[in-house]
Amino acid sequence: MLNSLIEKLKEVKDFRKSQGRRHELSVVLTIIILALLINTY
Repeated sequence: MLNSLIEKLKEVKDFRKSQGRRHELSVVLTIIILALLINTY
């Protein structure tokens, strides 16, 4: 399940500017989603 989520998040267009970009957008979004899920419990 997590792998398919990450694959879908990799398809999201990165809207950020090149300057300051350290991590892939899919990684950032995955961390945000997991933090939100953990916070609900």
